[in-house]
Amino acid sequence: MFRFLITIVFMLWGSFAVWGLPTRIEGTIKDARQVKEIYLYPDMSFGEFDKQVIPLYQKGMFSLDLDISYAQMALLGVGGQYLKVYLSPGANIYIDADAMIFPSGINFSGDGGEDNYLLQEYYKINPPVREFDKQYYRIIGHQFPFTTQLEGYMHLYHPDEYRRRLEEKKAKMERLLDNPHFAKATPDFQLFLQSEMDGYLHYGLLSYALLYAKRENITPNYFKLESLASGDVNSEYYRNYLILNNLYTASLSEGESPRAQTCYRLAQALEHGRAQEYLLSEIIVDAVRKGDEETVMLFEEFLGAYPDSPFLTKIDKVIYKDISLFYGQQAPDFSLPSLGGGTVSLNQFKGKVVHIDFWASWCKPCLEKLDRLEQVKNEMKNKDIVFITISIDGNEQVWRNSIRQRGYTGIHLYAGKSASVIKDFKVKGVPSEFIIKKDGSFAPTPDDTDAQNLLVLLRRLENK
Repeated sequence: MFRFLITIVFMLWGSFAVWGLPTRIEGTIKDARQVKEIYLYPDMSFGEFDKQVIPLYQKGMFSLDLDISYAQMALLGVGGQYLKVYLSPGANIYIDADAMIFPSGINFSGDGGEDNYLLQEYYKINPPVREFDKQYYRIIGHQFPFTTQLEGYMHLYHPDEYRRRLEEKKAKMERLLDNPHFAKATPDFQLFLQSEMDGYLHYGLLSYALLYAKRENITPNYFKLESLASGDVNSEYYRNYLILNNLYTASLSEGESPRAQTCYRLAQALEHGRAQEYLLSEIIVDAVRKGDEETVMLFEEFLGAYPDSPFLTKIDKVIYKDISLFYGQQAPDFSLPSLGGGTVSLNQFKGKVVHIDFWASWCKPCLEKLDRLEQVKNEMKNKDIVFITISIDGNEQVWRNSIRQRGYTGIHLYAGKSASVIKDFKVKGVPSEFIIKKDGSFAPTPDDTDAQNLLVLLRRLENK
């Protein structure tokens, strides 16, 4: 049902989307020599276009017309080097660059040129960070990225000194607001720049207060942050603050693991416009990964409110993981040989919650996962929950030896490589995890390595 629903939504989206005026990007790449083409990459968070290959013509000239309906970030690639650019619908951006020193020494002009001139000036103060250079910390059950500098500040400084340094950095950024180019920039970019500055300070302060409350003997609201007006979600700092503030506010009433519905309703009440749309989509993605039972209801509600949302693609990538197996459909029965002798079928556990893990003894991630699962089993002793492992090992004796050597508890079944259960459950690789509710239907499954998320879901299902 849901796969059909998603298919219809995207057909409608593709048929009825209203695009903005074409955005033209043109210019000259001097000293191109062996460079025959350049590239424009969309922002992978919610870019509206596919990767563009732009040929270079005589004297390095190029031109591209791009249909976009909202302002967005992109990457311009020349000879293996990259530059972030800001694109607005209907803009006409002229770029004059030199391939030998790219991405330095670029001149922007035209409508939209002021935006990108200011963007590069901003990055001189606060350079963009490559994904693999970021550090991640888990806060309220969610992974958040931090730059090396911000992480260093958090480790080194006490609260008041930490805030002073962040405010000094923000003050340097704010000088751009007095730059003559700022008044000539598009309203979209003006909002983006303000969102970067506000997001930098608010995200930095709130994350510090939550991470180091115990170390510094402070409360999470130590910095007494004022609420931010709806900003531009092209800003990563602002996006991260939206998510973190939503989780923190929800946790005040529900504790360290607030429900997706609580977060969703808060976002509806506190945020507006595109910021609200983005945050709601992130809450749904997080709910799918954590196996939250409320995912279906929230997803249907989001589709009704935002049928042509650009964030649907992001949701689809997470939720379209053989979605026909999830969300209320009955799990197919199976009957497999057990380690203890005889056969075991799924139907014999009706009325209990069943956790199923497909694995193989040669699969290191499978073994690591089963090791973590033992902690969950200990926590859920004497509950109406059954833990089943199903091996796809090619050799049954290897499977038996592996289970006995590692001392795994629970029910252990052998499927081999060709049992129909693998096809019925659409297992494409191992480890693959499934949870069956008491009524025999599929529940969402946590899509991360945190045992705590699995415990939360199993307790909810066991209590129903």
